[in-house]
Amino acid sequence: MKRLHYADWNEVRITLTVKDIADVLNVCDTVALNLVRSGEIPAKKVAGQWRILKTDLMAYLQPSGWSGLQKRQRDGVP
Repeated sequence: MKRLHYADWNEVRITLTVKDIADVLNVCDTVALNLVRSGEIPAKKVAGQWRILKTDLMAYLQPSGWSGLQKRQRDGVP
C-alpha cells in the first residue's frame, strides 16, 4: 500500500485517521493505533473510528522538557 508523504503541515487535513498519523509518523498502522489507544496521542472515536486533530499530533511531536538554555542552543541562539 502506498504511503502518503506530506511536504509540510499545510497539506495535512485538520482531522486525521489512524492511517493518516501512521503515514505522517512513518510507522505501521498498529504502532499508530497503539499510540492512540494508550492516550499518548489524544483522539476521539467518531462513528466507531478514531479521529485525531492535526494540532494534537503536532503537539505530540513537539520536544518536551527543553530548558531555556537547551532551546536556545537548539535554535542556534547564543
